[in-house]
Amino acid sequence: MKKTFLSIVGLMLVVMSTQAQSFKFGPKVGVISSNTSLRENINGIQEGTAKFGVQAGAFARVSLGGLFIQPESLFTSNRSDLSIGTSQPTDVTFNRTRLDVPVMVGLKFLNLVRVQAGPVANFVLSSKAKGNEANVDRDNNTAIGYQAGVGVDLWKFTFDLRYEGNLSSFGETVSIANQEFTTDYRTRQLLFQLGFNIF
Repeated sequence: MKKTFLSIVGLMLVVMSTQAQSFKFGPKVGVISSNTSLRENINGIQEGTAKFGVQAGAFARVSLGGLFIQPESLFTSNRSDLSIGTSQPTDVTFNRTRLDVPVMVGLKFLNLVRVQAGPVANFVLSSKAKGNEANVDRDNNTAIGYQAGVGVDLWKFTFDLRYEGNLSSFGETVSIANQEFTTDYRTRQLLFQLGFNIF
């Protein structure tokens, strides 16, 4: 899946770069708010509160008129919670490190505002759970999702506000206090990102 996704990204860049009117490249950082998403109801387990994380990496943008394609490579460190129990619930915190590769396609208006959407591949580098003897069975090291949002370009700076959801799960079981529960473990995120055009 990883090789197929990256091959498609490379092909799209080659096609657009042959007729590109502009090319931009630079570093990018971000702050994210993450929630664990459970697609199936589990007795005594609920989605917890949102947690903050950070991103750092780089982006490239190839433009043709008002249309652009923008692949990115971002190392992401984030946390999310599950709330366990009914009378006195406790939180289990999941700490994850990922390589996120979104490919945004969008339109730019007035040479200032952008609207964009596209797929994102999440490659899990590490995943740990803390609290109440909890663990997640990470059957899938890669998940495919989507991002959508708006952006603003000011001088050499780019600002983006996006929403991210998963189309596939990171794992299929949650183990808590030696009890295993079947679920569909995903994340949803709100991202605020800042980039700088080197050229």
